[in-house]
Amino acid sequence: MIDARATLERAAGIARGTTMIPPAADQPLWTVAVDIGGLDATGHRGLESDDYPLHLVGAAGLRPGDALLRGAGEAVERFALRPPAGPGQTFEAGQTVEAGQAEGRPLPFADPRVALGSPAADPTALRWMTGRDLVSGEPVAVPTALVDYPAADTASLRWFDPTPSGTAAGAGAEMALRNALHEIVERDAVMVAWAAQLRLERVELAGLVNATTTRPAAVRELGRLARVADELGLSVSFGAIPTALRGVECVVAVLVDRGSRRPLAAVGSRASTCRADAALGAFRETFQVREVLRGVCGWYPDERENPENPEHRGGRGPGDDLTASLPPVSCDLDRARLWTTPEAVDAVERWTESFLEGQRGRVPRESSDATAASVAELVEDLAQDGGRPTVVDLTDRLPAPIRAMGWHAVKVIPVGLHALRMDERHEFTWLRGRIDDAPDRLAVPGGVPDRTIHPFPHPLI
Repeated sequence: MIDARATLERAAGIARGTTMIPPAADQPLWTVAVDIGGLDATGHRGLESDDYPLHLVGAAGLRPGDALLRGAGEAVERFALRPPAGPGQTFEAGQTVEAGQAEGRPLPFADPRVALGSPAADPTALRWMTGRDLVSGEPVAVPTALVDYPAADTASLRWFDPTPSGTAAGAGAEMALRNALHEIVERDAVMVAWAAQLRLERVELAGLVNATTTRPAAVRELGRLARVADELGLSVSFGAIPTALRGVECVVAVLVDRGSRRPLAAVGSRASTCRADAALGAFRETFQVREVLRGVCGWYPDERENPENPEHRGGRGPGDDLTASLPPVSCDLDRARLWTTPEAVDAVERWTESFLEGQRGRVPRESSDATAASVAELVEDLAQDGGRPTVVDLTDRLPAPIRAMGWHAVKVIPVGLHALRMDERHEFTWLRGRIDDAPDRLAVPGGVPDRTIHPFPHPLI
C-alpha cells in the first residue's frame, strides 16, 4: 500500500531529506520540498550549490496530507528519471543498451512530424532503451536522452532537450500511465496555445464556484484560493484549451503579482474531465510557481531595479518588441528568472486580454463515463489526433522498498504531440505543423500573424 510518509523516509532509498513548509499569510498552500540528490554528479541539472534550490523536488497542497502525497509522487517520478549509475547490460525494460542492441524500430526523433531530436544526431553514438508504442503495442528503441533527466551524457544536450515532462508515478501501472498521458496532453495544449497565441475561451471563476458540480470539494477550494488571491491583490485569469481526449479539457491559469519585489507572472495548467478540478489544479500550481518566482527575486538581484541603470523601465508599450535583449533560456532557472521581469508580465497579459467570453473550441468526444475512460480509450483518442505515444517503464529503477509499496513509474514520449521545451535555443523541438494547424484543428482563433510562432519563451516552469 502506498504510504507517503514511508516513501519519503531516508531508509526507503529516495529522499535525502524532506521539509514540510506550512502556509503563510501570503502563501495559502502547504509545501513539501524533497532532496533526492539533485546536486550529485548523477543528478546534476546545470545548477550549482549557490544557485536558487530548484534541485529540490516536491509539491504543494491545500492540506498537509495532500501536499505530502503529491510531494512523494513527485519524488518517485524524478528519482525514476535519474539514469542508472553504470552502463546497461542485458536488454530489459528500463535498462540502457548499446546502439543496435535495442529491440524494435528506432523512434524517428528527428522527423519534423515528431520534432524530439536534432537531425544532426548520430544514432551510433547514442544509448537506447526499450519502449512500447501504445497504439500498435510494438517495441520501440528510444534514445535514453529522451528519458533520462538530467541526461547522463551531457554531449547529447546538443541533439536533444531533456525534460521531466511525461513522467508519472502511481499506485499501479495503469494509474501511472493514465497520469502520464494526461500530462503529455496538458503540456501539448499549453505549448501549442502559447506558441499560436490562441484566443481561448475565458473561464469565469465565479461561474464555476456557483455552478452545480459533482466536485463540491473542488468548488470550495477554488473559492478559498480566489479569496486569498483577492486579499493579496493578485490578478488571476483562466482559459480553456480543447484536447483530443474524450471528456477532457485543459485549463490554464495565469496569476500576475505586481506587488511582489519585482512584477512576476506564474502560470499553471491541468487537464481533467471536470472543469472545476482542472481550474483548481491550475490555480494551485500558480501559487506554487509564484512562491518559486518570489524566491528567485530575492536570490538574484536585478540591476534594472536601479533607477540610474539605463535598462531601468517599468513596462512596455503596445508596439514594443517584448523579446528585444532577452537573455537566452536554456533551463528552468533561466525561465524562472525571465518570468520575474516586466517583459514577461506584459507578454502574458497581452495573451489573457485576448481570451474571449463564451468562446468554445472543439468539443471532445463524449464517453459513457468520461471519468472512467480506459487507457485504451485515451490512446485511441490520441491516435485519432495524430499521436503515437510511446511508454518506457521505469519501475525497475525504483528502490525495492518503494516498489514493494506498489509504486510504479513510467515515462511517455509524446510522439506526434508537442513536447515541453526546456532549452529555447533548440529550433528542432518546434512541432511546427501542430502549431500551424491549431486554430483549425481546435476551432479556436489564433493570435499570431501569418500563423508564425510567438517569439516569447513559454511560461511553464
